[in-house]
Amino acid sequence: MHGGSTCKFSNLRLHRIVFVVMIYINFNGSLHFKTDVIFTSQNRFAFGDGFIESFRVFNDKITFETLHENRIKASCEVLFLELEKFNLEEEVSKVLIANKLKNARVRIHFFRVGNGRYLPETNQCNFLVEAEDDNVQAFHLHTIETISLSKQYFKASHSLGNIKSSSALLFVLAAKEANKNTWNDAILLNENKAICEATSSNVFIRKSDGLLLTPPLNSGCVAGVMRQKVLQLLQQNSYQIYEQNFTVSELENAAEIFLTNATKGIQSVVKFNNKKLENNIAIELVSLLNKEIGL
Repeated sequence: MHGGSTCKFSNLRLHRIVFVVMIYINFNGSLHFKTDVIFTSQNRFAFGDGFIESFRVFNDKITFETLHENRIKASCEVLFLELEKFNLEEEVSKVLIANKLKNARVRIHFFRVGNGRYLPETNQCNFLVEAEDDNVQAFHLHTIETISLSKQYFKASHSLGNIKSSSALLFVLAAKEANKNTWNDAILLNENKAICEATSSNVFIRKSDGLLLTPPLNSGCVAGVMRQKVLQLLQQNSYQIYEQNFTVSELENAAEIFLTNATKGIQSVVKFNNKKLENNIAIELVSLLNKEIGL
């Protein structure tokens, strides 16, 4: 090549081809792209005036579908929401098919619509369904390395506490407290200083004598579907399990602590305040859950 020659590719612009995968959501029965603007600043979604339902789908099937349907109905009754012509399986299927998902984590937001501020003018309820593919095809044991008690926040033992409210401010702040203290989660007490729940899960303990305890609904804890299913499975398998209030001292002396929620299933706590814990019941429960759903 001559010194003054120019490479024939020097002026060629190279373009990177980017493939954008569009994710669909279901808003009131109609599919939209997740990036679509479907709310205005006046929407009551901004008031946290509603609740959330979350669950797993394995192999196109909603896990514990009837229990979730019952909780949706119960939440609507407590919050005076009127949800018309809603079929859980049908509305979830729209999102799964559109996004080509067989296994997914699904979240549904239910919220009041219409005018009014703190006094709404209607009880009409809208919904938004979203699904996320995280390559999970069955329940498996999650571990939480360390957990401790929130010292800044508590939860009121009120019936509204049983609702998975659209407002998660209390749990966000408790989770930030846990992060600041290098815990992986925090357990909240209620105003009576009884154990209530963790930031996104219900709490179970196994005492040294083998007795299993979980806070009752009147403690203010969320009426979790996984909590309900775990109670059923333990009772069916001849475990001594009681819904009763228990103290910080009983938590500190527990042989095993595990947390439950509908998307993660069972989470075994490795250490509470640096005390090493066992995970025998947690391991068995994962097996029982998968057996229950045919996996």
